[in-house]
Amino acid sequence: MASASAVPGAAGATWEDTPLKQHASADFTACAWNILADGLAQTGKFCQSDQRHLSWEHRAPLICEHLKSIDADIVALPEGCRYSETFEPFFKENGFWSHFVPKAENVVPEYGDNG
Repeated sequence: MASASAVPGAAGATWEDTPLKQHASADFTACAWNILADGLAQTGKFCQSDQRHLSWEHRAPLICEHLKSIDADIVALPEGCRYSETFEPFFKENGFWSHFVPKAENVVPEYGDNG
């Protein structure tokens, strides 16, 4: 075991190198992707987009396919609506633990859960 040394800025604290710390890896991949809430896709002003490409039925499989391809360890999906019908099963099937935090107010409730 290597000798202890003072941690900069932490009065009296020490750090000791151990075999576990020497070989542990903190490498991970994170993805934050604003996928555009389903209701906003239909009610927003996306005049440059073909309307059928904005439908959830078209976008959801493509989003899930892309999430699989990037193979991230941590995924954050701002505006990720339709959690219980799309993302919860997707993450479960692919070995992820997931958690949904809804907005306090659903701006377009006719398009699914608070995303």
